[in-house]
Amino acid sequence: MLILQPTAFAPTSWEFADQERLFKPHSETPAGKDVFEQPLGELKTCKDIFNWLEKKEKHKLEDWEMDFSSTYILQAFDDDISKISGWNHKRDLDYILARQSNYARAIYPAIAHAIKAGVITGLDPR
Repeated sequence: MLILQPTAFAPTSWEFADQERLFKPHSETPAGKDVFEQPLGELKTCKDIFNWLEKKEKHKLEDWEMDFSSTYILQAFDDDISKISGWNHKRDLDYILARQSNYARAIYPAIAHAIKAGVITGLDPR
């Protein structure tokens, strides 16, 4: 049996503050800024896993940035996003590739993989 923290399935809520934290872009962060990503290779030993976890713990998150590395499902409720100021409320490829919001950073690995695999064509995952 695998027992997970509640945040593995619901790292945010449907409350406006969580929606704003999830979707609001942070233009002070350069578009496409690198984020700490999952390892490229397979983690075969406990030592490999612990080395990766140590690097992850040392990675400095922005004050607004959320860590979704242990999230299995992201329920992105968006009922009130039109109330979020300073944003055009679009969630398109430009929004995702800029990686200036928590939602974009959570979704980016899947979009980058689709671009590299040729599912989405004509783009560079930056």
